[in-house]
Amino acid sequence: MLAIMAGCSKNTKKLFRKKSLQQSGLTYSLVMKHDFDIKFSQPGLVDTILLKYLGAGGYFIEHGSSAIIIDPFFSPYGMIRLGLFNIKTKIDNVHKGLADISQDVRDKVHSIFITHAHYDHLLDAPYVFNHYMDSSMNGNKIYGNSSVKTRAGQVVREGEVEDITSKVCTPDLPGKWISLDHGRMRVMPIRTRHAPHLKRPFPVSLYRGEAKPIRRYRTDTSSTHVTRWKGGCTFGYLIDFLDQDSIIFRIYLLTSASSPPDGFVPSSILRQHEVNLAIIGAASALNVKDYPEGIIQLFEPQKIILAHWEDLFKPYLVKDPSLIRATNFKKLLPRINKVFPWTSQGNQNVFMPEPGVKIRLIPGPSG
Repeated sequence: MLAIMAGCSKNTKKLFRKKSLQQSGLTYSLVMKHDFDIKFSQPGLVDTILLKYLGAGGYFIEHGSSAIIIDPFFSPYGMIRLGLFNIKTKIDNVHKGLADISQDVRDKVHSIFITHAHYDHLLDAPYVFNHYMDSSMNGNKIYGNSSVKTRAGQVVREGEVEDITSKVCTPDLPGKWISLDHGRMRVMPIRTRHAPHLKRPFPVSLYRGEAKPIRRYRTDTSSTHVTRWKGGCTFGYLIDFLDQDSIIFRIYLLTSASSPPDGFVPSSILRQHEVNLAIIGAASALNVKDYPEGIIQLFEPQKIILAHWEDLFKPYLVKDPSLIRATNFKKLLPRINKVFPWTSQGNQNVFMPEPGVKIRLIPGPSG
Protein backbone atom coordinates (compact mmCIF):
# COMPACT_ATOMS: atom_id res chain seq x y z
CA MET A 1 0.00 0.00 0.00
CA LEU A 2 2.84 2.41 0.84
CA ALA A 3 4.39 1.67 -2.54
CA ILE A 4 1.13 2.60 -4.25
CA MET A 5 0.93 5.88 -2.35
CA ALA A 6 4.59 6.66 -3.02
CA GLY A 7 3.97 6.55 -6.75
CA CYS A 8 0.97 8.88 -6.74
CA SER A 9 2.54 12.23 -5.93
CA LYS A 10 3.00 14.76 -8.73
CA ASN A 11 4.84 18.03 -8.75
CA THR A 12 2.26 20.79 -8.63
CA LYS A 13 3.81 22.85 -11.43
CA LYS A 14 3.89 19.81 -13.72
CA LEU A 15 0.25 19.10 -13.02
CA PHE A 16 -0.83 22.50 -14.28
CA ARG A 17 0.92 21.81 -17.59
CA LYS A 18 -1.61 19.07 -18.28
CA LYS A 19 -3.68 19.80 -21.36
CA SER A 20 -6.95 18.91 -19.64
CA LEU A 21 -6.35 21.58 -16.98
CA GLN A 22 -5.21 24.20 -19.44
CA GLN A 23 -8.36 23.64 -21.48
CA SER A 24 -10.32 24.39 -18.32
CA GLY A 25 -8.38 27.63 -17.87
CA LEU A 26 -6.52 26.34 -14.80
CA THR A 27 -2.92 27.48 -14.39
CA TYR A 28 -0.25 27.32 -11.69
CA SER A 29 -0.82 31.02 -10.99
CA LEU A 30 -4.01 29.98 -9.19
CA VAL A 31 -1.88 28.46 -6.40
CA MET A 32 -1.61 31.28 -3.87
CA LYS A 33 2.01 31.57 -2.72
CA HIS A 34 1.67 34.89 -0.89
CA ASP A 35 -0.85 36.60 1.39
CA PHE A 36 -3.93 37.81 -0.48
CA ASP A 37 -7.36 39.41 -0.08
CA ILE A 38 -10.84 38.22 -1.04
CA LYS A 39 -13.58 40.84 -1.27
CA PHE A 40 -17.17 40.13 -0.27
CA SER A 41 -20.20 42.31 -0.95
CA GLN A 42 -21.76 41.26 2.32
CA PRO A 43 -24.00 43.61 4.34
CA GLY A 44 -22.78 43.82 7.91
CA LEU A 45 -19.21 42.79 7.14
CA VAL A 46 -17.28 45.86 8.24
CA ASP A 47 -14.11 44.48 9.81
CA THR A 48 -11.66 42.13 8.14
CA ILE A 49 -11.82 38.41 8.86
CA LEU A 50 -8.29 36.99 8.86
CA LEU A 51 -7.50 33.39 7.97
CA LYS A 52 -4.13 31.69 8.04
CA TYR A 53 -3.73 28.30 6.38
CA LEU A 54 -1.63 26.22 8.79
CA GLY A 55 -1.41 23.18 6.54
CA ALA A 56 -3.42 19.94 6.14
CA GLY A 57 -6.86 20.79 7.57
CA GLY A 58 -5.53 23.52 9.85
CA TYR A 59 -6.78 27.10 10.00
CA PHE A 60 -6.45 30.11 12.27
CA ILE A 61 -9.59 32.27 11.95
CA GLU A 62 -9.81 35.74 13.52
CA HIS A 63 -12.42 38.49 13.57
CA GLY A 64 -11.94 41.43 15.91
CA SER A 65 -11.47 40.09 19.42
CA SER A 66 -12.58 36.59 18.42
CA ALA A 67 -10.31 33.86 17.09
CA ILE A 68 -10.34 30.08 16.87
CA ILE A 69 -7.98 27.41 15.58
CA ILE A 70 -9.05 24.33 13.67
CA ASP A 71 -6.88 21.19 13.36
CA PRO A 72 -3.43 22.76 13.94
CA PHE A 73 -0.80 20.51 12.34
CA PHE A 74 2.88 21.32 11.85
CA SER A 75 4.66 17.95 12.19
CA PRO A 76 4.77 15.97 8.93
CA TYR A 77 6.99 12.90 8.74
CA GLY A 78 8.45 10.96 5.82
CA MET A 79 6.57 7.86 4.83
CA ILE A 80 9.15 5.35 6.10
CA ARG A 81 9.59 7.14 9.43
CA LEU A 82 5.84 7.41 9.83
CA GLY A 83 5.31 3.71 9.22
CA LEU A 84 8.18 2.27 11.26
CA PHE A 85 8.88 4.65 14.12
CA ASN A 86 7.10 6.75 16.72
CA ILE A 87 6.16 10.36 16.03
CA LYS A 88 5.78 13.45 18.18
CA THR A 89 5.11 17.16 17.88
CA LYS A 90 7.96 19.02 16.18
CA ILE A 91 8.24 22.05 18.45
CA ASP A 92 10.40 24.08 16.05
CA ASN A 93 7.76 23.64 13.33
CA VAL A 94 5.00 24.83 15.66
CA HIS A 95 7.02 27.94 16.48
CA LYS A 96 7.63 28.53 12.78
CA GLY A 97 3.99 28.04 11.84
CA LEU A 98 2.62 30.34 14.55
CA ALA A 99 5.45 32.89 14.72
CA ASP A 100 3.55 35.79 13.15
CA ILE A 101 0.29 35.15 15.02
CA SER A 102 1.59 33.93 18.38
CA GLN A 103 0.38 37.01 20.27
CA ASP A 104 -3.05 36.79 18.64
CA VAL A 105 -3.26 33.14 19.65
CA ARG A 106 -2.46 34.04 23.26
CA ASP A 107 -4.79 37.04 23.41
CA LYS A 108 -7.74 35.86 21.34
CA VAL A 109 -7.87 32.07 20.98
CA HIS A 110 -9.75 30.23 23.70
CA SER A 111 -11.05 27.35 21.55
CA ILE A 112 -9.46 24.74 19.32
CA PHE A 113 -11.83 22.69 17.18
CA ILE A 114 -10.80 19.28 15.88
CA THR A 115 -12.55 17.54 12.99
CA HIS A 116 -11.32 14.05 13.96
CA ALA A 117 -8.49 12.42 15.87
CA HIS A 118 -6.06 11.33 13.13
CA TYR A 119 -2.51 12.47 13.82
CA ASP A 120 -2.51 15.07 11.02
CA HIS A 121 -5.43 16.85 12.70
CA LEU A 122 -4.86 16.36 16.44
CA LEU A 123 -1.18 15.58 17.13
CA ASP A 124 -0.07 19.19 17.67
CA ALA A 125 -3.25 20.58 19.21
CA PRO A 126 -2.36 19.76 22.85
CA TYR A 127 1.02 21.50 22.52
CA VAL A 128 -0.59 24.60 21.00
CA PHE A 129 -3.24 24.54 23.73
CA ASN A 130 -0.76 24.17 26.59
CA HIS A 131 1.99 26.51 25.39
CA TYR A 132 0.39 29.18 23.21
CA MET A 133 -3.03 29.86 24.73
CA ASP A 134 -3.34 31.93 27.90
CA SER A 135 -3.57 29.31 30.64
CA SER A 136 -4.83 31.92 33.13
CA MET A 137 -8.09 32.25 31.21
CA ASN A 138 -11.01 30.12 32.38
CA GLY A 139 -12.97 28.37 29.65
CA ASN A 140 -10.14 27.45 27.26
CA LYS A 141 -11.17 24.25 25.52
CA ILE A 142 -10.39 21.72 22.84
CA TYR A 143 -13.60 20.57 21.14
CA GLY A 144 -13.96 17.34 19.20
CA ASN A 145 -15.25 13.79 19.23
CA SER A 146 -14.84 11.15 21.93
CA SER A 147 -11.46 10.06 20.51
CA VAL A 148 -10.23 13.65 20.73
CA LYS A 149 -11.33 13.73 24.37
CA THR A 150 -9.57 10.45 25.08
CA ARG A 151 -6.27 11.41 23.46
CA ALA A 152 -5.96 15.14 24.20
CA GLY A 153 -7.49 14.62 27.63
CA GLN A 154 -4.37 12.67 28.64
CA VAL A 155 -2.09 15.72 28.39
CA VAL A 156 -4.21 18.80 29.11
CA ARG A 157 -5.91 19.74 32.35
CA GLU A 158 -9.08 17.95 33.34
CA GLY A 159 -12.23 19.50 31.94
CA GLU A 160 -10.47 21.31 29.09
CA VAL A 161 -11.45 18.83 26.37
CA GLU A 162 -15.13 18.54 25.46
CA ASP A 163 -16.83 15.82 23.44
CA ILE A 164 -19.36 17.66 21.28
CA THR A 165 -20.82 14.63 19.51
CA SER A 166 -24.21 15.35 21.12
CA LYS A 167 -24.25 18.79 19.47
CA VAL A 168 -23.75 17.49 15.93
CA CYS A 169 -25.92 18.65 13.04
CA THR A 170 -27.30 16.09 10.55
CA PRO A 171 -29.05 16.58 7.20
CA ASP A 172 -32.40 16.34 9.01
CA LEU A 173 -31.76 17.75 12.46
CA PRO A 174 -30.13 21.06 13.46
CA GLY A 175 -27.28 20.72 15.89
CA LYS A 176 -26.41 22.90 18.87
CA TRP A 177 -24.35 26.05 18.52
CA ILE A 178 -21.25 26.59 20.64
CA SER A 179 -21.23 30.29 21.50
CA LEU A 180 -17.86 32.04 21.70
CA ASP A 181 -16.57 35.48 22.67
CA HIS A 182 -19.79 36.67 24.32
CA GLY A 183 -21.90 35.73 21.32
CA ARG A 184 -19.76 37.34 18.62
CA MET A 185 -18.92 33.98 17.07
CA ARG A 186 -20.59 30.58 17.12
CA VAL A 187 -19.65 27.13 15.82
CA MET A 188 -21.77 24.07 15.03
CA PRO A 189 -20.34 20.58 14.35
CA ILE A 190 -21.72 18.78 11.29
CA ARG A 191 -21.85 15.00 10.93
CA THR A 192 -19.74 13.65 8.12
CA ARG A 193 -17.61 10.62 7.34
CA HIS A 194 -13.98 10.24 6.39
CA ALA A 195 -13.30 9.06 2.83
CA PRO A 196 -11.16 5.95 2.30
CA HIS A 197 -7.49 6.86 1.94
CA LEU A 198 -7.22 4.55 -1.06
CA LYS A 199 -9.92 3.43 -3.46
CA ARG A 200 -8.11 0.88 -5.64
CA PRO A 201 -7.59 -2.03 -5.80
CA PHE A 202 -10.07 -1.89 -2.90
CA PRO A 203 -11.13 0.80 -0.40
CA VAL A 204 -8.64 1.23 2.44
CA SER A 205 -9.38 3.43 5.46
CA LEU A 206 -6.46 3.91 7.83
CA TYR A 207 -6.64 4.36 11.62
CA ARG A 208 -10.35 3.65 11.96
CA GLY A 209 -12.18 3.20 15.23
CA GLU A 210 -12.10 4.89 18.62
CA ALA A 211 -8.91 5.97 20.37
CA LYS A 212 -7.89 4.28 23.60
CA PRO A 213 -5.59 5.74 26.26
CA ILE A 214 -1.85 5.29 25.63
CA ARG A 215 0.10 4.45 28.76
CA ARG A 216 3.26 6.27 27.64
CA TYR A 217 1.47 9.37 26.33
CA ARG A 218 2.10 11.56 29.38
CA THR A 219 3.03 14.96 27.92
CA ASP A 220 2.13 16.93 24.82
CA THR A 221 5.51 15.99 23.27
CA SER A 222 5.47 12.27 24.08
CA SER A 223 6.33 9.87 21.26
CA THR A 224 3.54 7.64 19.97
CA HIS A 225 2.92 5.47 16.95
CA VAL A 226 0.66 6.83 14.23
CA THR A 227 -1.65 3.81 14.47
CA ARG A 228 -2.66 4.91 17.98
CA TRP A 229 -4.32 8.03 16.56
CA LYS A 230 -7.69 6.50 15.73
CA GLY A 231 -9.95 9.01 14.05
CA GLY A 232 -13.33 8.33 15.62
CA CYS A 233 -16.29 10.05 13.97
CA THR A 234 -15.62 12.99 11.67
CA PHE A 235 -17.01 16.53 11.85
CA GLY A 236 -17.31 19.47 9.54
CA TYR A 237 -18.02 22.89 11.05
CA LEU A 238 -20.32 25.81 10.37
CA ILE A 239 -18.81 29.06 11.68
CA ASP A 240 -20.94 32.17 12.07
CA PHE A 241 -19.74 35.71 12.83
CA LEU A 242 -22.41 37.80 14.50
CA ASP A 243 -23.31 41.38 15.30
CA GLN A 244 -25.71 41.09 18.21
CA ASP A 245 -28.22 38.53 16.88
CA SER A 246 -27.50 39.07 13.18
CA ILE A 247 -25.22 36.81 11.15
CA ILE A 248 -22.77 38.95 9.22
CA PHE A 249 -20.65 36.20 7.67
CA ARG A 250 -20.70 32.41 7.43
CA ILE A 251 -17.92 29.89 6.77
CA TYR A 252 -18.53 26.23 6.01
CA LEU A 253 -15.53 23.98 6.67
CA LEU A 254 -15.22 20.36 5.54
CA THR A 255 -11.59 19.33 5.23
CA SER A 256 -12.11 15.56 4.94
CA ALA A 257 -13.85 14.34 1.79
CA SER A 258 -17.24 12.77 2.40
CA SER A 259 -20.06 11.51 0.22
CA PRO A 260 -23.32 13.48 0.44
CA PRO A 261 -25.64 13.68 2.27
CA ASP A 262 -22.93 13.46 4.93
CA GLY A 263 -21.77 17.01 5.47
CA PHE A 264 -25.22 18.43 4.67
CA VAL A 265 -27.29 20.58 7.02
CA PRO A 266 -31.07 21.14 7.21
CA SER A 267 -32.61 23.74 4.92
CA SER A 268 -33.68 25.71 8.00
CA ILE A 269 -30.01 26.39 8.77
CA LEU A 270 -29.34 27.55 5.22
CA ARG A 271 -32.34 29.87 5.29
CA GLN A 272 -30.81 31.73 8.22
CA HIS A 273 -27.86 32.89 6.12
CA GLU A 274 -25.99 31.89 2.98
CA VAL A 275 -22.50 30.37 3.04
CA ASN A 276 -20.08 33.12 2.10
CA LEU A 277 -16.94 30.99 2.09
CA ALA A 278 -16.51 27.21 1.88
CA ILE A 279 -13.21 25.63 2.96
CA ILE A 280 -13.13 22.21 1.31
CA GLY A 281 -10.55 19.43 1.67
CA ALA A 282 -9.02 17.94 -1.47
CA ALA A 283 -7.46 14.80 0.03
CA SER A 284 -9.13 11.56 -1.15
CA ALA A 285 -11.79 13.63 -2.90
CA LEU A 286 -12.35 11.12 -5.69
CA ASN A 287 -12.62 8.17 -3.30
CA VAL A 288 -16.27 9.00 -2.53
CA LYS A 289 -19.23 9.79 -4.75
CA ASP A 290 -20.44 13.28 -5.61
CA TYR A 291 -17.66 15.11 -3.76
CA PRO A 292 -17.09 17.98 -3.80
CA GLU A 293 -19.84 18.69 -6.35
CA GLY A 294 -22.68 17.79 -3.98
CA ILE A 295 -21.35 20.07 -1.25
CA ILE A 296 -20.83 22.95 -3.67
CA GLN A 297 -24.27 22.62 -5.25
CA LEU A 298 -26.09 22.49 -1.90
CA PHE A 299 -24.31 25.35 -0.16
CA GLU A 300 -23.66 27.56 -3.22
CA PRO A 301 -20.82 29.47 -1.54
CA GLN A 302 -19.63 32.79 -2.89
CA LYS A 303 -15.99 31.67 -2.76
CA ILE A 304 -14.10 28.41 -2.15
CA ILE A 305 -10.72 27.69 -0.58
CA LEU A 306 -9.12 24.27 -1.06
CA ALA A 307 -7.39 22.82 2.00
CA HIS A 308 -5.58 19.56 2.79
CA TRP A 309 -4.07 19.50 -0.71
CA GLU A 310 -0.32 19.39 -0.06
CA ASP A 311 1.91 16.33 0.43
CA LEU A 312 2.09 15.51 4.15
CA PHE A 313 5.24 13.41 3.76
CA LYS A 314 7.33 16.47 2.88
CA PRO A 315 8.92 18.98 5.33
CA TYR A 316 6.66 21.65 6.79
CA LEU A 317 6.43 24.92 4.81
CA VAL A 318 8.48 23.44 1.98
CA LYS A 319 8.76 25.71 -1.04
CA ASP A 320 6.42 24.78 -3.92
CA PRO A 321 4.72 21.88 -2.06
CA SER A 322 3.76 18.79 -4.01
CA LEU A 323 0.22 17.52 -4.11
CA ILE A 324 -1.10 15.06 -1.56
CA ARG A 325 -0.76 11.49 -2.69
CA ALA A 326 -3.50 9.15 -3.88
CA THR A 327 -5.66 12.06 -5.09
CA ASN A 328 -6.01 12.61 -8.83
CA PHE A 329 -5.93 16.39 -9.18
CA LYS A 330 -5.91 16.05 -12.96
CA LYS A 331 -9.53 14.94 -12.64
CA LEU A 332 -10.50 16.80 -9.46
CA LEU A 333 -9.71 20.36 -10.50
CA PRO A 334 -11.72 20.31 -13.78
CA ARG A 335 -14.64 18.73 -11.90
CA ILE A 336 -14.68 21.61 -9.45
CA ASN A 337 -14.30 24.08 -12.30
CA LYS A 338 -17.32 22.59 -14.07
CA VAL A 339 -19.76 23.21 -11.21
CA PHE A 340 -18.02 26.26 -9.73
CA PRO A 341 -15.71 28.05 -12.20
CA TRP A 342 -12.35 28.99 -10.70
CA THR A 343 -12.58 32.33 -12.49
CA SER A 344 -15.58 34.20 -13.86
CA GLN A 345 -15.91 37.75 -15.20
CA GLY A 346 -12.25 38.29 -14.42
CA ASN A 347 -12.64 37.37 -10.74
CA GLN A 348 -11.06 34.39 -9.02
CA ASN A 349 -13.57 32.25 -7.13
CA VAL A 350 -11.49 29.25 -5.99
CA PHE A 351 -8.21 29.62 -4.13
CA MET A 352 -5.47 27.13 -3.33
CA PRO A 353 -3.20 28.78 -0.71
CA GLU A 354 0.10 27.27 0.28
CA PRO A 355 0.61 26.51 4.00
CA GLY A 356 1.61 29.65 5.89
CA VAL A 357 -0.36 31.99 3.63
CA LYS A 358 -2.76 34.53 5.18
CA ILE A 359 -6.12 35.36 3.60
CA ARG A 360 -7.96 38.57 4.44
CA LEU A 361 -11.71 38.51 3.87
CA ILE A 362 -12.60 42.15 3.38
CA PRO A 363 -15.73 44.17 2.58
CA GLY A 364 -16.01 45.51 -0.92
CA PRO A 365 -17.19 44.65 -4.44
CA SER A 366 -16.80 40.90 -4.87
CA GLY A 367 -13.65 40.07 -6.74
